[in-house]
Amino acid sequence: MSETTAKILSGGVLGISTLVLILIGIWLLKRAFNQVRLVLQSKGWPSVPGTVISSTVIKKINKHENNEGRVSYYSTYQPDIEFRYEVNSTSFTSYQRVIGDAPIFSDEKKANEIVTKYPVGKAISVSYPPQDPQSGVLEPGNFGNLWRDVVGGIIVLGVGYYMVKLIIIFISNT
Repeated sequence: MSETTAKILSGGVLGISTLVLILIGIWLLKRAFNQVRLVLQSKGWPSVPGTVISSTVIKKINKHENNEGRVSYYSTYQPDIEFRYEVNSTSFTSYQRVIGDAPIFSDEKKANEIVTKYPVGKAISVSYPPQDPQSGVLEPGNFGNLWRDVVGGIIVLGVGYYMVKLIIIFISNT
């Protein structure tokens, strides 16, 4: 393979990788902004009474293997709150405390603090979107873990931008 062909091929791989990174960054940011819009809207949603029917912390043991093959384990904790509510004579069950992904903690104490707020049998207020009453949440307006998608999207887009600059330099030097 000639040197020119090798440069063109490596530039193509770099270009495709850059495009994939930029698309992932855009997807993360679009997802985050849609969730932010939904969180802001949730403050105005109607609410109905509900009842907590289950409230526990789920412990998950995770495995991590480093580059040298050493394995370590760590635990994560997720509040798991199930509640029941009724809208227009239809009963619904949900686990959605906040809009978006359920938070996962490395500190069991934080997960327990949330579960303690919602003991089994507690009367609660459930907010729901009028067009989708089965999507009720306990804490409207709570941004939860949305910062991860925003920061992740910005970082991935930044790396994509940097790679575009590298491609431009690469092309100008060939």
